[in-house]
Amino acid sequence: MFPIPNGQTDSSYKGQLTPDFLLNKFYNLISEYGNSSSEARKNVLKNAVACIDELINCNVNLSKILVEICGRTTKDNYEMHGRFLKALLDSGHVRWAPSQLVPSWGLNREGNPVSLFLDKAKASSRAIVLAKITIDYYIRMAKETKDLSVASPVLSSLHELVQLHELHSDLVYGTIRQLSFIPVKDPSIIIDRAVVAHPPRFRWMFLKPENQPLHKCKNPVFHLGDSSQLNVSGSAPRDEGFTVDIFAASYDMLWRRPVETSESGSKAQNPWLQAVYSTIHRFRMKSKPAVECHAFTPEMLDNPAIAALIEYKWYNILLKSLNLV
Repeated sequence: MFPIPNGQTDSSYKGQLTPDFLLNKFYNLISEYGNSSSEARKNVLKNAVACIDELINCNVNLSKILVEICGRTTKDNYEMHGRFLKALLDSGHVRWAPSQLVPSWGLNREGNPVSLFLDKAKASSRAIVLAKITIDYYIRMAKETKDLSVASPVLSSLHELVQLHELHSDLVYGTIRQLSFIPVKDPSIIIDRAVVAHPPRFRWMFLKPENQPLHKCKNPVFHLGDSSQLNVSGSAPRDEGFTVDIFAASYDMLWRRPVETSESGSKAQNPWLQAVYSTIHRFRMKSKPAVECHAFTPEMLDNPAIAALIEYKWYNILLKSLNLV
């Protein structure tokens, strides 16, 4: 909490702490940080953390705060904003819960600070440092909280990042490598409900596949099964001897889904016409791809998370449909 200014009561000062007031105060702290001595900067960072805490109390998560900083970032203040953000996010004071970092419903592009900082970097390569600071923070917090959703701002902007690999190869390769090792929060739950994607093995249709324990599976790739999938084909019983690290991976590492847009426009205003349009649209052959793969280089594909996702898709979907597993 900030110190109460002279002449104001606690209740009157708290009434001023609106999101707009706090965002402006936070932004002013960036300038104050740039003009302060190394010792005074410690107090500025503490005030910045207190300001963010107040914003979170007003239901403003950290991603929105970073979006506000990005909106006020210009070619004249890249370096100052970069120094402040790195000092703030690298400090030991910054330990917010996952829901305070990223809203549970996810982020659209306009609310994703990583995407917006990458846009700045396309206009000026110096701004890439701001994107890197933000990316490193989200991934680090995802690892500390063992919550893959915390890295969603990075995952949802990966398509744009990969396209910059010729200009910023170190950042692109480093980000993909870091995203490969985000641990799960409770490995015992994963082991209890693991449905393993086994390598292909040809068999007669009337033979049941063996229910292989996890510790006998070499580098197993699996997903969480529901009650109908446990102790059946492809699932493995709980194995107390399985003690290797378990990491989570998202299909966002392979592709992005195209943004859905309405094609009806404003022409079909009549409800009957809208119903006809909807029926035609539903049964129309769709030519647009369901997903758009990232523009990977061969080197990027040498990655354990990407390999696991492809292996799972191949083994558990294609080969099962052909009754080969």
